[in-house]
Amino acid sequence: MILRGASISTKLTWSTVLSSGAALLLASVAMIAYDFNSARDEMVRDLGILSQVIADNSAGALVFGDEAGATDVLGALHAQPNIVSACIYDENGKSFAEYVRTLNRGTFCPVRAPALGHEFRGGELLYTHAVTLAGERIGHVYFRSDLTKLESRLSAFAVMVLLISGAALAAAYALSKRFQGAVTRPLLELVAVAKSVSDEKNYSIRADRRSDDELGVLVDAFNDMLSTIEEREATLTDAIESVSEGFALWDSDDRLVLNNAKYVEIFSELSDILVEGVHFEDFLKVAVERGIYDTDGDPLESFVARRLAEHRNPTKPFERLIGTERWVRI
Repeated sequence: MILRGASISTKLTWSTVLSSGAALLLASVAMIAYDFNSARDEMVRDLGILSQVIADNSAGALVFGDEAGATDVLGALHAQPNIVSACIYDENGKSFAEYVRTLNRGTFCPVRAPALGHEFRGGELLYTHAVTLAGERIGHVYFRSDLTKLESRLSAFAVMVLLISGAALAAAYALSKRFQGAVTRPLLELVAVAKSVSDEKNYSIRADRRSDDELGVLVDAFNDMLSTIEEREATLTDAIESVSEGFALWDSDDRLVLNNAKYVEIFSELSDILVEGVHFEDFLKVAVERGIYDTDGDPLESFVARRLAEHRNPTKPFERLIGTERWVRI
């Protein structure tokens, strides 16, 4: 995952932003779709009203066969820039008068009057309306309208939604950064305490509980674990100190884990290096350099290698001279 190596703070921030972004995207798509359909319905309604007005005004011209009068009626459509063309048909469905927008000169009227109703086709709205007089149909009016107004409205609405969504995401990001501290601060403090305990091996350190939620329970459990370890370490230390012989524990990497005071007393000349974590090989080299160990005439590296082998694979106890006067059984 992309955020696997990110901090908890970053993960919380992005989870909030991405969740908000997904919700905003769905809401935006729904809003744009709703506005698009509403705009289409509004466009059909407006064109229906315009068709009724043109039909009423052209009824007289159709009755008297006045093509010039019908053309004048259609001339009023110059005030409607979205109308590409318009036609008036007589009662037989034959073209009687037509209007073509200046920028689109040419014949745009079907030979015969289309069926009543409307449809969106080829990036245009096509609308056919009946012309009636005294309840009888005496002709038709036909309109072709482009969708420039619809597209402009949709573009403007989409930009508005985009800006609002961007502002909402920015607000979500800012609020997430501001309030996530309630979650991340206790966790980061707990991590700091855990690292301190790991580095210093100091099990007396405790994390502060700052809430009564699950994080508070986690802090209590962590502190209880440290208390248990501290008690067991104290018990182990007391047990080791009670041993009359010198005692030292080395881990699998040959590093000193713990020792008792008697061990320090035996190797008093090396007390400055008998600290947790010192490597047994370094212990041996310093012991030879300070005259604590004799190499039995072997080169230093050979002696160290031999003692490391004995240390890692002990067989039976053996005696070794410490300095010039003390013998110890190892």
